[in-house]
Amino acid sequence: MYEIGYLSGELPLPVEDIVEYVSGAGTFIQLFDVSALISEEQLEFAASRIDKISEHTRIKSRELILLCLVSGEHQINNAISRAGIKPETIKIACLYEDKSALEGLVRRFTCLRTSKERLLPRTAPDRDRELFGKMVQSQLRLVS
Repeated sequence: MYEIGYLSGELPLPVEDIVEYVSGAGTFIQLFDVSALISEEQLEFAASRIDKISEHTRIKSRELILLCLVSGEHQINNAISRAGIKPETIKIACLYEDKSALEGLVRRFTCLRTSKERLLPRTAPDRDRELFGKMVQSQLRLVS
């Protein structure tokens, strides 16, 4: 089961250091720029589709599948540009399986702090329909 956590702080340059650390965490953890997201429900819906999609796509990284779904993009580079962390990112949403991965990230990158406040609304009913439509389109492109 995936959990949502939030971080804030100024990212170090290069951001690739954080991406490399997360990639080698040994457990599922994916970071998103909060400004690219609409709601926690967006993350949860995408997470619920990961395993099914991974059976039918050539993308084997669950983290990249999630990033594609959340961004509504089927091209990995576009998904990273749209929803991934960037040097200007100051608020981060994390989806993870093991809280120790999130804690390790914060210990390694002291510029990041765990945020106690929810940085995304639980749902966004006025925008969900359009968003979930894009996510389904992305899902279909990923498995075709």
